[in-house]
Amino acid sequence: MLEVRKNIVPMIVLLMLLASAMAPLASGIYLGKRITMDIADNYLTEGGATAIIVAVKDSDGNPADLITVNIDATDGTFDVDSRVSNALGQVAFTYFAPSTVSGTLDDTITASATMGQDFETSGVIVVTSRMSVEVDGPRQLQTNGETVTYDVNVDSGGQPVSGAAVTVDIVGPGTLDEVGGATGGDGSTWFTFTPPSDTGETTFWVNATHSSHGTASATFRVLILEDLAPLVVSIEADRAPLPSWGSCNLTATVTRSGNPVEGAYIAWEVSKGWLERDAGNTDASGHLSVVYTAMGDEPGLWAGDVTVTANTTDGFEWAEAEEVIRIAPYATVFTPSIKMDATGGQLFDGERCEVDVSLTLEEGASWEFITPFDVHLVWMNTLGEELERRVLGEDLAVDGPFTWSSGWQYLFTVDEGTGVEGFLFDVLVLSTNGHHIYEQLEEPFDVSILSGLEDEWTFLIYLNGDNDLASYADNFLDWLESGAPENGEFTVYVQYDRCYGGSAFAPWSDTRRFELTRHEVNEELDSQLIEVVGELDSGSASTVYDFMMWGSKRSPAGHYCLLMWDHGGAFMGSSWDSTSLTHIDNSDLAEALDMFKSHRRKLDVLVLDMCRMSTVGNFYQFKDVVNYMAASETDILVDFVAPEFLLGIAEFWPDARPSPLHVVTQVLNAHWERVEEWGDDLYPFAAADLGKADALFANLDTLADALIEEWETVEGLVWEARMASTRIGGSGSRSRSNIDAVDYFSNLGDFLAGHPLSDQLHDAVSASEDVLSSLEDVVFYHLPVGDLQGSTIFFPNLKGSWDNQRYVYIVNGLPEDSGWTRLLDAFFLGLPGEEGDDPPFWPIEVHGFLDGPLQDVVGTASDTDGDGLVEGVDLPFNVDNINNTSPATVVFDMIVHDGSRAGTIDGLVDRRVVVVPAGESLQGTVTLTSPVVDLADVIVSVITGDGTVLQETHVGWYMMNATPREGTPPTLELSTLPSEVTEGEEVTLTALVDDAEGDELTVWWDVDDGDGVAIDVTGTSATTTTYRGARNRSAVCIVTDGHWFVVRRVDVTVLADADNHQPVANLTAAALDQADTLTVTF
Repeated sequence: MLEVRKNIVPMIVLLMLLASAMAPLASGIYLGKRITMDIADNYLTEGGATAIIVAVKDSDGNPADLITVNIDATDGTFDVDSRVSNALGQVAFTYFAPSTVSGTLDDTITASATMGQDFETSGVIVVTSRMSVEVDGPRQLQTNGETVTYDVNVDSGGQPVSGAAVTVDIVGPGTLDEVGGATGGDGSTWFTFTPPSDTGETTFWVNATHSSHGTASATFRVLILEDLAPLVVSIEADRAPLPSWGSCNLTATVTRSGNPVEGAYIAWEVSKGWLERDAGNTDASGHLSVVYTAMGDEPGLWAGDVTVTANTTDGFEWAEAEEVIRIAPYATVFTPSIKMDATGGQLFDGERCEVDVSLTLEEGASWEFITPFDVHLVWMNTLGEELERRVLGEDLAVDGPFTWSSGWQYLFTVDEGTGVEGFLFDVLVLSTNGHHIYEQLEEPFDVSILSGLEDEWTFLIYLNGDNDLASYADNFLDWLESGAPENGEFTVYVQYDRCYGGSAFAPWSDTRRFELTRHEVNEELDSQLIEVVGELDSGSASTVYDFMMWGSKRSPAGHYCLLMWDHGGAFMGSSWDSTSLTHIDNSDLAEALDMFKSHRRKLDVLVLDMCRMSTVGNFYQFKDVVNYMAASETDILVDFVAPEFLLGIAEFWPDARPSPLHVVTQVLNAHWERVEEWGDDLYPFAAADLGKADALFANLDTLADALIEEWETVEGLVWEARMASTRIGGSGSRSRSNIDAVDYFSNLGDFLAGHPLSDQLHDAVSASEDVLSSLEDVVFYHLPVGDLQGSTIFFPNLKGSWDNQRYVYIVNGLPEDSGWTRLLDAFFLGLPGEEGDDPPFWPIEVHGFLDGPLQDVVGTASDTDGDGLVEGVDLPFNVDNINNTSPATVVFDMIVHDGSRAGTIDGLVDRRVVVVPAGESLQGTVTLTSPVVDLADVIVSVITGDGTVLQETHVGWYMMNATPREGTPPTLELSTLPSEVTEGEEVTLTALVDDAEGDELTVWWDVDDGDGVAIDVTGTSATTTTYRGARNRSAVCIVTDGHWFVVRRVDVTVLADADNHQPVANLTAAALDQADTLTVTF
């Protein structure tokens, strides 16, 4: 094209000289054309160019300068669309013909100018397509073979060219015999060739010339061989049809006489799309594979046939193959999970914005082969206008499950005083030509710069009343309104999900959002309704996330506090939704909070107004996504959060703002203040600094390593420390499998230090002290309740329990490779490599039991009238006590909540007891009912003869209907003699029982644990016992007439024995021979 443009220059000069020579010599009335056009070449081939001179004259016929002349073409283009005339009244343009035409094209050229009025002139340029020459005939000939005729076809734009003069020259051996001359009406002619006697290669040079179509040429190579065993190439695609923008593997196979040809050169061509590479050589199997991707030339799905050509050469031999691939107009299947993490979606002065984009295609996810693709990060303003684009990944491929990450990418730092500004970010997974997007974020990631709000607070209350706690949730919200901020100090949003058709306080059964408004307790909902969002699944972590995103967008702040109110169950999760029959797993909640950290900010305070959520496992789950956490390690029967919490926070305004530490401690202090005022029970709520949790888990790992190193020595001590520690009871508590963490590690350290081989256990002793110290750093503040120290750790009481709960625990508690989980595995499953050996150490307190006899129990609820209330719960059971040498007592309990946040043994309404003798098994079904309408826990326990609880399973919660009972409840009164004893002194417990109908009565005593689950004594109205350890004890007595159950408690004060001291071990030993005896004296 450059050569064409250079040749135009002298044409333009010549035309200008001719035009100037024809200018009029004198003025006067001019009747000629005011605008004229001269075209240098009116006949062009496609893609050609020519010069055009336009001349303009004034009304006197003189050259008109400074006149704007416009030019246009029907099909072609120009170097410019307009120019101003020079002193000679001339304007020069360069015309470019279309790059491709079919046959012949008449292109109309129009020039115009305005000189008082509009003037116009036109001309025509004829554009013809270029000629092409093709030669058809054999490419391999045998020496001394017969004369062969080759056909020559000449066309232009797909149309045959008649009258083209054709000449043929040869380079190489053989004889060109005759040439057919000019092409006929079908655009064809011929020539003949006689092969030589020697092998070699001959090239035909075929030239065609035509007066209108110009010239064209082609080369054709022929191999002269002694033996015509041809080279053969074939093509195979591993997918057919192929979806648009999808990929497949093309394999070319080269053979000769059916045998593979190694090292043959193959050149690939495709009519449309992308090839991994253009050429290569075959392997020992004669194969060469290349990836083809059906990339389109424009965005969108497309369909059609794509021709794949493979040309192969091996020495002087040549072969070609074609394969047609059908492209289907459907999208490739590629469903990666795109995650964009950021240092925060709400930033303040001096904070950095960094992002990490990851793609994950999970095992089992749908996918089709795609390569290559790129990953782009697109930075936009809030109007969606692109500001910047960054390529994060190039030439990636999906050929199965994979994970890819861009790593952290620095974007910017917020300058001081930036003000309020917003950006949007999108992630595009797209084809390398940029025309097709395989996947992108569901919605853009927004980042806001919020100067001036760094110290402000927004409180988010997630109130789940879509279960049996609906009426209590009403009371809580009514109560909390009395502490709402009055002067706009901070914002409190409440998302309230309710069920059971509503109430006078909250007459709905869906989910609504409010801004908490100050009003004294009046049994009316006074908070401002902002939004009715309809029925939501409050048992889903995504619902929590959506609420947090909504509240933080509505009232952005530098600090956020999330308060969750509902049922809790340690590692079993929280927030049970009775409509959707779901609950939130701790790991899912942690993931939701991680997303909030990325899209907004790291949550400053998480308050869990729930039972049993202050656990070491939850510290692990939330340590990376929450700064501070407040919760209880036990069941709670009253609300944790009090109005005084919000009132105390508001006192910081207007002169100051509370820190996250202020907020989390204020939660506990307000609860303490309120229960002291009301005289309620204090619950062991605790505040945890999760920023210090990493040290705790590092120390737990070190402790596990040290204990496992000395496992034969310490295995029994690990269990003894558990039995000596405070175990947390209550409905659904998994039979005291949660133990006070500080108490346990304190006891473990004492037992290790007091062991005769304590010097050998020095590392374990030191590690236990480090665990205790770091645990006390994490749980930095807890309310003083008995011996409880603020958090629990999971330690089941039996191998079967660990087998059943291990998976849930490693997902929602501590992971499989954590130190504590490895300790539990060692204790219940044996050390690594010992699987299949004899059962490992078993609790020495449980004689006669190798394993838990009770198989999993699944309850079936019966709701015959369809009113949503359960008439009865059927409990099929299978007790396998064949391998045990002691009888197993299985207790099936139904416990109603009776107005409390959680059930206790005081709410026992039904119990069935089954005794399975040693060496036997038993299958059957029991049915439990309730005499009252209430939420009930169903718990199944296995108890030994001495009252030890081997297994306890919380089967579930059921909203029970009232089933009428016969007669009236029996009466029960308890007394102790004496009521205050010294440890070790015998005390007599007496039950006075009576039944108005004279029914036979059964009496059960639980004299030590006080939760009524364990049965220490059966069938007697009086019993004696002794207590060790100076602390208050509670004995429970249960009496039943077979229909009604009555529960009473009696307290016993146990005083310390001043003469009772802990024994001290003195161990001395001399060098011993194998036959000597070692005597230890205490």
